[in-house]
Amino acid sequence: MNIYLIGYRCTGKTSVGDGLSRQLDWPVLDSDVELVREENRPISEIVAADGWDVFRQIEKRVIQKLSRLNQYIIATGGGAVLDPENWRRITGSGTSVFLSFPAGVLAFRLRGRRDRPLLDGLDENGKEARIRSLLKQRTPAYSRADLTLHLNRSIPPERIAAMIVLFAGIGGRKNKRNE
Repeated sequence: MNIYLIGYRCTGKTSVGDGLSRQLDWPVLDSDVELVREENRPISEIVAADGWDVFRQIEKRVIQKLSRLNQYIIATGGGAVLDPENWRRITGSGTSVFLSFPAGVLAFRLRGRRDRPLLDGLDENGKEARIRSLLKQRTPAYSRADLTLHLNRSIPPERIAAMIVLFAGIGGRKNKRNE
């Protein structure tokens, strides 16, 4: 069993994953980081050179590989769960947790960032409008998660991790890989 952290970018999936890792003594991986490592180039370059379809195919390959692991915390890319095959792999190999924040909070967190291909070239108002649009498209997929945490302010990642452990019924620091 794995724990998959899903949701829009800048919802804290990586930070919460680190907190879960400390609490459960499970390794944490980020599917976007793994994708960049395997491709040896940033996501923005992949999208610019090869397009979104190629990026999503690479992402699917990475999710397939990660879903074979056991007792890992996996932070997924924001759009990974839109693919039905990715969703089947996620639900077949673990518990999914949707970290949800309002669009305004996400726009604030993304202020000044230039490494997000879907938001490149937009001013701050345009970014928030694009985030709202993408959330409207993606929320039905995100909402299929086993656990949804609706957050509207910054909560320390350790507290969010503790909530996930409690509500998902995942016990202690036991690491079955080492037994």
